[in-house]
Amino acid sequence: MWNVNKSIVYGARIIDKTILKNSTSGGVFSPISDLIIKNGGLVCGAVYSSDYKVKHVISASPEVRNEMRMAKYVQSNMGDIILRSSLCDYTFKNSPTLLDCHIEVLKNLVKNDEIFYTMVQGVFETNLVISDTMEELIADYFKDELCLFKKNGLSSVTLKLPKGNSMQAGFYYTIMKELSWEGINLTEVISSTNEFTVVVDNALIDKTFVVLKNIGKR
Repeated sequence: MWNVNKSIVYGARIIDKTILKNSTSGGVFSPISDLIIKNGGLVCGAVYSSDYKVKHVISASPEVRNEMRMAKYVQSNMGDIILRSSLCDYTFKNSPTLLDCHIEVLKNLVKNDEIFYTMVQGVFETNLVISDTMEELIADYFKDELCLFKKNGLSSVTLKLPKGNSMQAGFYYTIMKELSWEGINLTEVISSTNEFTVVVDNALIDKTFVVLKNIGKR
């Protein structure tokens, strides 16, 4: 039990009136962040964008740090959150015929826009995440391809990101850090310009959603 009578509380206030005028909570953030930057560290904070929205940034620049001063009582816009369940994850070795297999799958998806489908081609392998209702179809079209990995029982959480997110330093770091701290193992990470999707085991979907929802409230 916390004993308030034995607690020691410290208060601090910077004596530089110029910094104090442009700060809140006594301006102590400035000298502490100065020390962090001087020692090669990064400072995290919130700044206003040109349209007066709050965005989170990570920087080693004193100029950007100065923009982090002052409390910002505006909710940060992280966009919408979309959940999908019953997914299957595949990884195939790249081959001259692999693209033809994907084309055949896409022809079937035209008839059903409810199907979740993402395909990412790497240098040596291609990843496919798709609704498990298409499992038999994948087995048929990709039967002559080398499957390196397959996992069922997955769900995804997609963040619809605000425009200009790619210009915000450390934007994705903030998301990945929160997920890591909560011990959430990511099966796949899929990103486009204004969308960010994580694929996790079904057992982790509730926990993942709560983490990302809480980020969006900040």
